[in-house]
Amino acid sequence: MLELAKTYETEIAGYNHAGVPLAKIDGAAVFTNDGVVGDTVRLRISKIGRKFIFAETAEIVKPSPHRIESDCAGFSAKNSSRCGGCDFRCADYESESRFKSETLSHAFRNFKTAEFLPLVKADSISAYRNKAQYKFAKADTVRYGFYARGSHRVVSCSDNGEHGGCKLHPPIFGQIAETVRRMAGELKLSVYNEQTRQGVLRGLFVREGSDKNIAVVFCVKRNVPELKKIAGALRHEHGAMSVITNVAPATGNVVLGEKDFLLYGDGCVTEKLSWGTGQVTLSAPYRSFLQVNTVQCEKLYDIVYGFADLRGRHGGGVAHAIADLYCGIGSIGIYLAARAAAAGTDVTVRGIDEVADSVTAAEKNAAANNVHAEYKCGNASDFTQLFGGEKIDKIDIAVLDPARKGAGEKVLADIAGMLSPRKFIYVSCNPDTAARDCETLRGLGYAVKKIQGCDMFPRTRHCECVILLEKES
Repeated sequence: MLELAKTYETEIAGYNHAGVPLAKIDGAAVFTNDGVVGDTVRLRISKIGRKFIFAETAEIVKPSPHRIESDCAGFSAKNSSRCGGCDFRCADYESESRFKSETLSHAFRNFKTAEFLPLVKADSISAYRNKAQYKFAKADTVRYGFYARGSHRVVSCSDNGEHGGCKLHPPIFGQIAETVRRMAGELKLSVYNEQTRQGVLRGLFVREGSDKNIAVVFCVKRNVPELKKIAGALRHEHGAMSVITNVAPATGNVVLGEKDFLLYGDGCVTEKLSWGTGQVTLSAPYRSFLQVNTVQCEKLYDIVYGFADLRGRHGGGVAHAIADLYCGIGSIGIYLAARAAAAGTDVTVRGIDEVADSVTAAEKNAAANNVHAEYKCGNASDFTQLFGGEKIDKIDIAVLDPARKGAGEKVLADIAGMLSPRKFIYVSCNPDTAARDCETLRGLGYAVKKIQGCDMFPRTRHCECVILLEKES
């Protein structure tokens, strides 16, 4: 029986699904705040609950061969306000990759006949993100950063490294945030306080395209003249960029409101996705969904293309037709169709998304890339109703890239029942909900054939995956 506040020496055995270090003491699982698999540690028991036991790492007696020194001040394990963005800054990439492969295998453990392909690792584990969402706070001075895990305490990254900013973001993001922080102080622009519900500046949204074109969004409670001055300073110090003011008057932890005021530019970034000698160019409004790691996104879409197997024409001499569910700006469907066309195969895309601006962007992107596509605005479960008619019979591949919560039974039953595609290709950043949805599709007559992970989020516990399902005869 473990005792509260008592210290025990043990070894870190692994991590739970959230990347929290796990040890075994007298047969009991104990979670701790700092540890790498293979570390010998001394743990002080801090909480004994009905189901879980928690501890604090008092000492690392013998470091694991996989332990490295963190390069981020915000990742101090001894800091109760540790940044919640990363999970593996003290572990080498080999250890992190093994965790992600095991997480994926565990999520799909009930699919015994599926082929698990090797995890596609990242070429770079730093400065890979093309999007940042900073929170602002003020004590003595204005600062910016990210929430500590499980809290709304802002962990400052203003002094984290040479340029300031997060190690996962390109240096320009920190430079932009630092300019906003400095100007906000000089102009005495108030910072929003969640407790008092007073103040203006909530946060900063930054997105960068493939050509280094940037969109910056001031997230504020109300529009004020000082923001125009800050926008001018940004363009003067960092070059041409789109600058938008987004007003969210609601109280609480709000990311974006409904009202935008365009200060400079068109509010879009341009993303280019390549394969071999081919490429598609996509215009993305700042609000629209884009994968945050452009280099890995090309690898992810390469997996999807391989699973789709669009070489030549399938039975009956009919060209391929793809249903692009949760299509966003059309990136997956357009990539597949354009790459197939370059290889001599005709592909038609029909996509659906709930965000009207994304649907409009998808239409423009398809036309710009010479892809034959049609898009509708609506829920994925409305696909058959909105398209209807003869088009339903022509869909042979359904591609899904839903949010973390997954697609759900209604969408899957509707698509499988009405369209009966010969393949589903499911892209997900949440292996657990993806496995749940694949279980639903298995009950609808589809077998999971292949599963492959793609590390879109190095240094974090998150992992993207692609699953190929085929209709059973």
